[in-house]
Amino acid sequence: MRRIYLLIIFIFSFTLLFGQIDNGYIRVNIYPEDVRSCDTSYVNVEVLYKATELKFLTIQFILPTGVTYVENSFSIVDNPGGYSGIAPASSLNAPVFKIKPQSGATAGLGDVIKFRFAKRVGCGAIDELNNGVIFKDAQIVDLTQGGNVLHFENSNPNVSNYQVLVPSIVVQSIPDVDVNVGQIVSRDVTVVQGGEGHLRWYQHKVTIGSDIGNYSLSYDGTALIPDSISGNEMFYNVYLDSQPYIGKIGNNDGLWENGETIVFQEAFQVKGCENDDITHQGAWGCSLSELCQLSPIEKGVLNFKGATPDITIVKVAGDDYVDLCGGQNFTLRVENIATYPGAMAKDINTNIGLGHNASPLSDYNLNPFWDFDFR
Repeated sequence: MRRIYLLIIFIFSFTLLFGQIDNGYIRVNIYPEDVRSCDTSYVNVEVLYKATELKFLTIQFILPTGVTYVENSFSIVDNPGGYSGIAPASSLNAPVFKIKPQSGATAGLGDVIKFRFAKRVGCGAIDELNNGVIFKDAQIVDLTQGGNVLHFENSNPNVSNYQVLVPSIVVQSIPDVDVNVGQIVSRDVTVVQGGEGHLRWYQHKVTIGSDIGNYSLSYDGTALIPDSISGNEMFYNVYLDSQPYIGKIGNNDGLWENGETIVFQEAFQVKGCENDDITHQGAWGCSLSELCQLSPIEKGVLNFKGATPDITIVKVAGDDYVDLCGGQNFTLRVENIATYPGAMAKDINTNIGLGHNASPLSDYNLNPFWDFDFR
């Protein structure tokens, strides 16, 4: 009894997977391939004529958002004889294929004709995938029998769906570095591909602050030249089939696949401690004008812990009393007593004035003290 039960389940599952449109007139089996983003894959279609007097067959495929028909890719690959097919101009998202027997004839009972076409997945499909959409090409079939037109549809998302394989790049955490002003720094920047698809190229963007000088990015000892520069942003196009990357990424097959990394080396000089950010971001897509994903921005922090100055102000000469009606002279010594290398300061501002016990302290932007001519 168990064997009969399992056999029934197997037959049902096979029909569910491939026999989307199956009735007393026609059976249409669809065999889609999984497809990678920005790449093409083929859909193989098998049509079985199960009745007499059948003539013209029209099949329209309603493709998901971001998936388009590749023009001129339609072809009949198995023809029992005399059948012809065309793919007339139509929406690339809803191509229409027409198949008919030789002029004046009808389809032979039991004839099987097979055709295929290619489709491409663009960036528009990525949001659909992230939203949990099941990728399936719905079919609308019109079949002529004598003077009648028979209409069939298949839109069940659980039948003949397919996977869209999408890569995902991430710039890994960049180690913090303790620095001094004037120091030359070098460190690694690692980018990992963590998605299901593969990449043949990607774009790497570096943004530097105005206190960063002599910046350079290299790979495996080869200095890289930015492909474009916009303000403080530098863009590097990384093509795995060209130097210096060819044969060095992952398993050396020219594809950047899941778990494989690219390690860059960056070097720069620290000119100041205010605008010293360096950020990295990766992007991939079908072309430079059609980017599908921007990775999160990653910043490597520069720490000036040992280079912080310690400023003291000491009165070394001058009156010890306050004369409200006369002038007074003071000699002050401003000193940096920090002993760490690079613990330097510049542009020191000193606020001097007359206050009282409840006077607020002065700061860089405000001096609340009384001037000498206060009334």
